[in-house]
Amino acid sequence: MFKGLIFTIASTLLIIFLMSIYYTKKKYLKIQDKVYRYLIYSALILCFTEILEVVVIYFNINDYLSLLFYRLHWFNGMIWLSFLYYYCLCLIEKKEADSLVDLIKNDKTAKIMGVLILIISIIFFFIPFDIVTKDKIVYVSGMASYYVLFYIAFVVLSVVYLSIKNRKNLDKKIIWFPYFLVVAMIFTYTMQFMFIEYSITCMGAALAMYILYFVIENPDLKMIKEIKEIKQKIEKSNRTKSDFLSNMSHEIRSPMNAIVGFSQSLINDPDFNEKSARNDIMNIDTAGKNLIDIINNILDISKIESGNMDIKEKDYAISNIVLELTSIIEARIGNKPIKFITSVDPNLPKTLYGDGIKVYQILLNILTNSV
Repeated sequence: MFKGLIFTIASTLLIIFLMSIYYTKKKYLKIQDKVYRYLIYSALILCFTEILEVVVIYFNINDYLSLLFYRLHWFNGMIWLSFLYYYCLCLIEKKEADSLVDLIKNDKTAKIMGVLILIISIIFFFIPFDIVTKDKIVYVSGMASYYVLFYIAFVVLSVVYLSIKNRKNLDKKIIWFPYFLVVAMIFTYTMQFMFIEYSITCMGAALAMYILYFVIENPDLKMIKEIKEIKQKIEKSNRTKSDFLSNMSHEIRSPMNAIVGFSQSLINDPDFNEKSARNDIMNIDTAGKNLIDIINNILDISKIESGNMDIKEKDYAISNIVLELTSIIEARIGNKPIKFITSVDPNLPKTLYGDGIKVYQILLNILTNSV
């Protein structure tokens, strides 16, 4: 009988070794990672209950105790399968939650499955099964064993349904997993029925843990993925900055040319005319304000990236903002065939409360882009 435990003992050692590797790595706190840990714990308990039931039966301690350990072992197998379903649910549908309890409370699919698992688990303890001894080989038979097989099929088909339902959104990395699960379960239990003297189910659970670890749950793989995502964000940010600075250099050149041009006009005009000079000075003033706006936008980008953007709230007059924007935008339109019409609702309050500078910048950006 103890000879049949060779796979169980090997599975136990494999799971302990996996845990020793897994917990030396960086820990991730997503619900998927938490459920994977539950899978490891339940797989280890599955191995221990297998060993305990064999010890109880071998020493013929008590028939009722033997049945109790068998039932607990099979029930723990159902628990492991339940965790496997929730793991697949989080993996396939990319669920987010603080804990498995929160997931079951707040997610409709998880809640329905939780109720079904609870009902199936309660019924299991009322279904009889027998310990059969044949040619010095002890194994379980009866309705309870078929009930557990039904539950296995139910979980596997539920996972397949999830994958079919979400096939368009599945990552290439995991699209194979539900179908692999079907094949693995069929193979494991076929081998178990062919070689009754050996406990193969625990080995199947242990191998499943390893496959999930090396393909999906390995923290090193997740770290590499994070690094790639950070790299992509940095590259995107750099491209955005380059485009922004390129646009800004063009935007800065326009008001600078205007300032220099009108200043030269004032300096070089032999016949100083007050009316003409006043017009040039107004244009210089407008160009200077445009330049200040552009510089403020550049500074605001830097503040946003460093997290130092602040909102300064105080009373401001929207009419003043409209007048300033009108003069700036009309200057920017110049000779372009664009009609710029300003219409202010008379019911608009004269004074508003907020960050008038930000409102001004937002409207200026919208209007400038439109021009």
